[in-house]
Amino acid sequence: MSKELVVCKFGGTSVANAWRIREVGNIVWGDPRRKLVVVSAPAGVTNLLHEAYENREKISIVESIFDKIRQIFEEITKGLGFGSAMQEFINNRLNEFENDIVNSIALTKDYFVSRGEFLNAFIIADYLGYTFVDAQDVIFFDTQSEFTRPKINWELTNRMADQVLVTNVRNGVVMGGFYGTLPEYGVKTLPRGGSDETATIVSKVLDAAVCEIWTDVPGLHTTDPNIVPEAKYVPYITYEEMRELGYTGAKVLHPDAIPHVNSANIPVNIRNTTIPKHPGTMIVTEKKPNGNVVTGIAGRPNFVLCTLKKIGIHEQKGALRKFAEIFENCGVSIEHMPDTIDSMTAVLSGDGLRGEDVLENIIKQTMETFDVDSDNISIENHIALIAVVGNGMAETPAIAGRIFTAIGNAGITDKFINKGSSKINILFGVANRDYETAVKAVYNEFFGPKAESSWLVVLFKNGTEDAVINFSDKTEAINFKDDALANGGYDKVYLCKVVD
Repeated sequence: MSKELVVCKFGGTSVANAWRIREVGNIVWGDPRRKLVVVSAPAGVTNLLHEAYENREKISIVESIFDKIRQIFEEITKGLGFGSAMQEFINNRLNEFENDIVNSIALTKDYFVSRGEFLNAFIIADYLGYTFVDAQDVIFFDTQSEFTRPKINWELTNRMADQVLVTNVRNGVVMGGFYGTLPEYGVKTLPRGGSDETATIVSKVLDAAVCEIWTDVPGLHTTDPNIVPEAKYVPYITYEEMRELGYTGAKVLHPDAIPHVNSANIPVNIRNTTIPKHPGTMIVTEKKPNGNVVTGIAGRPNFVLCTLKKIGIHEQKGALRKFAEIFENCGVSIEHMPDTIDSMTAVLSGDGLRGEDVLENIIKQTMETFDVDSDNISIENHIALIAVVGNGMAETPAIAGRIFTAIGNAGITDKFINKGSSKINILFGVANRDYETAVKAVYNEFFGPKAESSWLVVLFKNGTEDAVINFSDKTEAINFKDDALANGGYDKVYLCKVVD
């Protein structure tokens, strides 16, 4: 494919109703390169379909749920100006899905929960004047995968993309995200956030110029603005940094979407549907130095620490493997595994520990495997993980010291420390109650008012002001100005210092 192709993905809030979809239309029509559009289900529909499937033996509940879904799609079709033919088509499909669920037709749960994307893509394709393509005819998964997350069958996906997408994409294509086909199984969904991955998959197979992820936030910030309202906007970030931050809690892009575009060197642009002129955050292979050692801070609460203490544990051959196998046998994934000479700790997501019997089973197996008493095993709940990420950290001394001095001065004790082998990430744990305070302390250490200055980049297109972007770092502002002038299609770009 031509490097002029732009793949766009619009999330659930961006396509939640007719008004939002009209905004999507203006965005897509605003750039003739935007010829492949991936859409999510309207916000809330996937949850409703999941609920209907889980209550499939309770007809009255299923009927009530589908009434809500019909109302959502009726508002969309009427609001977009469609006549009775489109509304009848959507209602007929919903009636079929409801009947299939109630009568336990031999279709997978994946099939039912993906029908929101299917229907929304059909409607939006018609509205845009593009061709609808069913994702199950393009995205294929590998039946030999041993992982919960489906593994992409690239050979078959590339072949089907050549047959189905390439012939239609010049005139525009819309497809649903979140699902594809697993041979001998049927429709298979990706985990939540899978529409991001759909967009990066098709970007790779079509060799797109850029993959745009349109959402309800204007790109990435240096930390969660809900915790630090003054958090700074990040114009550029590397794939590696974004994956680390996304895994730990930054929600602008699913971390599993990144490897597909990273391997193909396709940049990803995080944009805001409600502020389409904002340039957002560009995720790239390499970025120009901007003077900031740390790029971002992310975190998540509600983890559990399971620690085994035994003198000389690391002298036992295969001890780490045996410890990890205990959790695998119990169906629990280990997020991280910090250790010392006489202890090993498994960091577990609290969401993966449903029921007390899971932890009891882990403790029992650990006692048997390592011949220890229960006193040698400790469980600590309500732990938050915080990651400090930045390419500049690898070559900068004393970063860890600054982090832990900052949280120490805030009266917080860390629960564990784990410095990643990539050397661009320092991860640590604190009590849930200290989570936000710790994030603020680290933020102030690296992005606080100590060396504040403010710079504006003013962008002009077709002779009129198009956007104004604020920067705290002059070098970062200059780099952005130069790039916007060279590659952004702007007539003029001005750099201005803000004077109090």
